[in-house]
Parts: sequence; structure tokens; C-alpha cells
Amino acid sequence: MAGRVRIFLACSLDGFIAGPDGDLAWLPEPRAGEDLGFEAFLAASSALLMGRTTYDVVAGFDGPWPYGDTPVFVATTRPLEPVAPGVRAVRGTPAELLAAVQAAAPGDVYLACARSSRPGSWTS
Repeated sequence: MAGRVRIFLACSLDGFIAGPDGDLAWLPEPRAGEDLGFEAFLAASSALLMGRTTYDVVAGFDGPWPYGDTPVFVATTRPLEPVAPGVRAVRGTPAELLAAVQAAAPGDVYLACARSSRPGSWTS
């Protein structure tokens, strides 16, 4: 049986994950020692699948790589310079991307997204 595809995100009441140009300034800074369940969620995920836009935003964060040793697959058609071990580029249809991730890292896949959680926002 294939693993699940799961998300862990914060979104505004109108369903947006990021502001214009990927702005995340609306998110409050986490309190010291507070992870809101993220560490347990990440530990239960065998791999991450994210788009290039999300990767570029996360790669620009200050501090350590937030995904540790968890394999990260970046859907992109452009050359990718990995910022951490375990980061690799993948390409294909959504079904092909998921199959590639699950073949390399069987289990639950964390789908990290930066556009919107609103219906229809994934069609472009």
C-alpha cells in the first residue's frame, strides 16, 4: 500500500498561504520551544515533495535547513543547486512526481506548498 500524501501549513482565513511574491511576513514568529506539532509530523514523513517556488523560499531562510535529513524532492525543470544533502530535482506529471518520491522513500509524503489552499489554485 502506498503511503499518504499529507500537508502541514498555516493559511489565512481566506485560504492564502503566502502573500504577493511569496511574502510570509503575515505569519507570527514561533515562540521559543513551540513547534505546533511540526517535528512529529516531519518524523512521520518519509520524504518531502515541493515545487521550485517553495524550495527557493525555504532555501532563503536564515538558520539551519528545516527538514534535517528527510529527503526533499523539488519539482523543477531548471537546474537545481541543493542547499542540503538529500535535496534532489524531479520532473514529470503530478502522478509521476509522486511515484518517483514513493519509489525512493516509501511511506507518507509531506507535500510542501506555497501558493494557496483555495480550490482551483493548483491549476496553473
